[in-house]
Amino acid sequence: MLLTKPRLIFHYHCKDLEHEQIQRGKDLSELQYYYKEGIGEEYNVDSVKSVERYVKKEIYPTIKFLSDSDDDYYKPDFTITDVYSLTQTHKIANRLLTVLNLGHYDVKRKVMWWISYRKIIKKKIAALRATDIRCLQKLFINGKF
Repeated sequence: MLLTKPRLIFHYHCKDLEHEQIQRGKDLSELQYYYKEGIGEEYNVDSVKSVERYVKKEIYPTIKFLSDSDDDYYKPDFTITDVYSLTQTHKIANRLLTVLNLGHYDVKRKVMWWISYRKIIKKKIAALRATDIRCLQKLFINGKF
């Protein structure tokens, strides 16, 4: 009698996991369609300036170089919920969405937002890094460092 209860629980647990995997597969195929077609949010000058400002204030002080591969950066899997599996791109996107008061977005809206702003984020980090390098070069050449 004691052996049947754990088996039932395990059986239901497996069905839940199977359902979860099927749902994740459906979500992934829909998100891949968004990435393939480039379906993103519309944005205006104010939202671009806000993203650039928060990249400078919130992201660049801790991240100078992007460690993810190009594919991971341009097409992150926002369906991942395990904290230890999150990539640098997930952390950047989640931090910016939180700061911009858009943390309530579901996975589809996050993907659409990321498609719209990923190039702006990458260009801003590269521009800030280039500015820092130029400043350091001036200091070294002038002998002040």
